[in-house]
Amino acid sequence: MVNTRSTRYDEETTTMDVSEILKFLQQGEEKRQQEDEKRRQEDREEAERREEQRRQEDERRRQEDHEEAERREQQRRQEDERRRQEDRDEAERRHQEICESQQIINTRLNAFSGRIDGVEQQIDQVGQKVNRIEKEFQENREEIERRLERRLEDTKRQVQKEILEKIEGLEHQLHRTSIADSGDCSTSPATPLQHSSLMHTERSVHKMLKPPTYDGQSSWSMYRRQFEAAAKANGWTPQEMATSLVISLRGQALEILQSIPEEQQNDYDRIVGALEIRYGHKYLRQVYQSQIKSRQQRTNESLQEYEADIERLIHLAYPQAPKEFLEQIGIQTFIDGLLDTEMQQALRLGRHTTISDVLVAALEFKAAKEASRNYKPKIASESFGKPQLVDTEGRVSTTCTQCPKISVSKISSDERSLVIHGYLDDKWCSFIIDTGATRTILRPNILPKPPKELPRHVKLETATGEQIPVHGELNVKIQLGSKIMYHRVLTADIRDDCILGLDILSKHGFVVDIKNRIIQIQNEEIVMAPKLQDYNQSRRIIIEEDIQIPQGSENIVIARLDGNGEGLSTGIVEARERNDGLLVARSLVQINNQIPVRIANISNKKIILKKNEVLGRCEPVEKIVKCEEVNQARTNQARVEDEWSSEELKKSQKKDSDLKLIRNWVKNGVRPTWQEVSRYGTTIKGYWAQWNSLCLRDGLLHRKWESPDGVSAVYQLVLPKARIHQVLEELHSSPSGGHFGVTRTLARVRDRFYWVNCRRDVEEWCKRCDLCSAKKGPNTRSRGKMVQYLSGAPFERVAVDILGPLPHESTTYTPSMLTSGREMKLPTDLILGRPLEENQERSLPEFVENLRERMDQIHRFAREKLKIHSDKMKQRLDTTSTETAFKPGDAVWLYAPKRTKGKSPKLQSNWEGPYTIIRKINDLVYRIQLSPRSKPKVVHLERLARYTGHNPPDWFVVEDPPPRTEDSVIRDE
Repeated sequence: MVNTRSTRYDEETTTMDVSEILKFLQQGEEKRQQEDEKRRQEDREEAERREEQRRQEDERRRQEDHEEAERREQQRRQEDERRRQEDRDEAERRHQEICESQQIINTRLNAFSGRIDGVEQQIDQVGQKVNRIEKEFQENREEIERRLERRLEDTKRQVQKEILEKIEGLEHQLHRTSIADSGDCSTSPATPLQHSSLMHTERSVHKMLKPPTYDGQSSWSMYRRQFEAAAKANGWTPQEMATSLVISLRGQALEILQSIPEEQQNDYDRIVGALEIRYGHKYLRQVYQSQIKSRQQRTNESLQEYEADIERLIHLAYPQAPKEFLEQIGIQTFIDGLLDTEMQQALRLGRHTTISDVLVAALEFKAAKEASRNYKPKIASESFGKPQLVDTEGRVSTTCTQCPKISVSKISSDERSLVIHGYLDDKWCSFIIDTGATRTILRPNILPKPPKELPRHVKLETATGEQIPVHGELNVKIQLGSKIMYHRVLTADIRDDCILGLDILSKHGFVVDIKNRIIQIQNEEIVMAPKLQDYNQSRRIIIEEDIQIPQGSENIVIARLDGNGEGLSTGIVEARERNDGLLVARSLVQINNQIPVRIANISNKKIILKKNEVLGRCEPVEKIVKCEEVNQARTNQARVEDEWSSEELKKSQKKDSDLKLIRNWVKNGVRPTWQEVSRYGTTIKGYWAQWNSLCLRDGLLHRKWESPDGVSAVYQLVLPKARIHQVLEELHSSPSGGHFGVTRTLARVRDRFYWVNCRRDVEEWCKRCDLCSAKKGPNTRSRGKMVQYLSGAPFERVAVDILGPLPHESTTYTPSMLTSGREMKLPTDLILGRPLEENQERSLPEFVENLRERMDQIHRFAREKLKIHSDKMKQRLDTTSTETAFKPGDAVWLYAPKRTKGKSPKLQSNWEGPYTIIRKINDLVYRIQLSPRSKPKVVHLERLARYTGHNPPDWFVVEDPPPRTEDSVIRDE
């Protein structure tokens, strides 16, 4: 029991009166109130002082803003006045240019009128020459026809004479044979039986003609004419003709017998009707008529081949039409489809009755044109003007080695007035101020350090619309005057040392005074470099209005110069790079308001040029002289081999071991048995199972796929193994592919191609795509096992419960008991005292010994509890571990999500790589590196995932560990 008015404490406590404790607490409270009052007074004084400073600062800022506004207003008025003066000067200059242009146009119109008169005279001469040649041709043709008739009559008489001699010899031989048999028939005339025997003998003398085979690949109408001619010569009956025709069928044509009943397979008309429906042209007249309307002469097609194909299409499209109608259609189609416009005009002036006459006239015109001394062949879709002096290889040379001091590659431009000098990483450098550039750009060879690689989507575009490849990004130190700035710049192939863009101008508050040639950076003014005449700028050539360029045509369009053309009279048109099939000729032009530009569309679709679209740039020249011709090469002889042409695809299918065997089977039209196919691999068995869907079209193996409703059918090209990589790269990984998923990529592939195990290859390709893996991440994340760390002494590890006090689940003891061997005392214990424990120590040595034993017991019990709970937590966490272990040299992804403001997280990559494992530090920590020049990183296992893409890094070489000696083992121990 505890006494109410007396307290007893342990040996480590002291005795204190309750009244003294209350007095001490009251004094502490009064002292605390005084200190709080003093702090409040100081806070009020500090607030008043800060308020006064803020008012003074606001007043000063308002005064500075007012002065800055007045200064800017003054600058604005000066700038407006300067611009008005420049506008007046520009208007006067343009008025003068318009007057000069009007004079030039009048001069050119007069010259053009003279040229038109000369061309009309030449056309009259050509027409007279054509009439003369036509007359001579008519006379020669009549003479040749007369000679052929005479030759035919002589040959006919000779053949009849020989036949009569042979018949007389046979009759004489038969007569002698009959005399020998009967002995009394020497004077009797020939009987009908003898005549019959004679005719049978004459027929047996002729050799039997064997018709060729037919497999459905060639023209059926031509084969039918050939077959019926052989049947007529052999004297076959209709039943014999049907039997011979059935025997001659091969391949797909032989399958037509499946649709004819067996009792009707001796009917020649029934078999011919079935073949006519399958391979004839009777039901394709509309198709051939459409082909006639769109028929144009091809680039490498001769006039004879062009005329023969037109005549073939006309007979197929109008088989029953009169001959005059066919000739008229053929003449019109032949002339309209010619590539040479001059030949079209010449042929339209002539009078032609047959398509053969038109062909002869076209050949004569071509021969006369080629015989001309100054003639150069003109091909509308590929030839672009007069041959140029070029090097034997590479691009057209702009400098002639035989003409010294003449260079057409130099270009002049406006005065380079926005140039300042400074230091770039403590190296002297010239900077160009360009307010039209959004980023600061540096030439790569200015600094030796390599740039940091950027994503592939970062591109630069010049004022003419050309794209410049970006090498990377650098963090450099720029010093202008006394101002030092650190900024990130792009490295690209530019002519100047460095271009300062809007990013650095706006970031550091550049103020550019063009009139006074001063750049102000904060409070420092830097004078620009003196004006120089530089020849590295370009002037853009843009379209004045919307223009449509038809396919396979060549046009001259009117463009204008976008920029200052003052001081220039002549320039060279340099086209920018395009990939849409539009070619712009490189030509020498006069600089005025309107510039003629020669354009050719070599694509198979029309191209629309919008207003103000950039065609290229105009580079002025200093002097043009006549150069000595050193070597001459035609610019229109370059041909690019199409790796996806029919011939190349045929070669690829023939090189493929599996498809080569399937092609031969399909071509022969005989399906092998399962015993013959069973010894081959799964690929050949897969194609064999789809035998009825395989066919040859234009010599290429296709697979016919029908829609589920049977309405539509698609012929899929059977792709060789060597082409699968290219197709998947184009349909999935290219910019037009879009990196779609497996389902949409597979649908794209099946619209055009087919191969065995197509789905499996598409899934594997999408899984190994680097860009898709970087966006979506791997399916499984690496999770390492839990590492245990057991505490063995107080304060070895400190854990703070923010929500506390929480139950001590692991140790079952309070922190006070674990650290000091006793529970914490409460303020109540100071007033009422603590209960007296049984067997409480009364001497100091006894207290120390008991405390040591109690602490050892508590710590031992706590360690056991911590070990048990640690094992449970490890066991629970290790169930989600993936048991991932990497070794040096492995390629991995690194989870490093980055968030850019204004861009959706779905469009940003969460994974970087591929990195290479350099060293395994411990079970959960690895050292990785992106490239040989990048900085290594030390990361946790759970931020890594195995890389399975197409481009694993190969720069890291794994070295074999040194052999472990006895000394190293002892040292490790």
